[in-house]
Amino acid sequence: MDDHTQLTGGGDSPSSLSSTDHQYPRTDDTLRLGDLHIDVRERRVTLRGRELALTPIEFRLLAVLASDPGHLVDYCVLAEQVLSYRCDEGEARAILRVHVMNLRRKLEEDPQGPRYIVCIRGNGYRFIRPEEADGPGAERLPRECT
Repeated sequence: MDDHTQLTGGGDSPSSLSSTDHQYPRTDDTLRLGDLHIDVRERRVTLRGRELALTPIEFRLLAVLASDPGHLVDYCVLAEQVLSYRCDEGEARAILRVHVMNLRRKLEEDPQGPRYIVCIRGNGYRFIRPEEADGPGAERLPRECT
């Protein structure tokens, strides 16, 4: 993650996102990406008006990825940001895979063909911009790491 975007906090305390030069509608505490709304202060996520019941780890994972849509977040960086855990790439990939699949089951219409969170094999994960997920060529986006 670059110096433009940061997720702070952890555990059960409220987190806050800060970002500069962001093209997506947001307030200090809310990020709106198409039909997905993330309220960081209240730790609430709604998709098409329906609230999603996320664990604290799932919430932090989504908040970190969605705070900088379209940008790759390395496995190790993501593990440290979400879990406050430093580890090597193989360990980070294994740990994150479980949490990403659980999040996809709650977020995606088709978790095996995700629209929001994709894996870039050997590198990490990225949150797909709404216009990229719905636009021409969306079916060619990489979807899952094996």
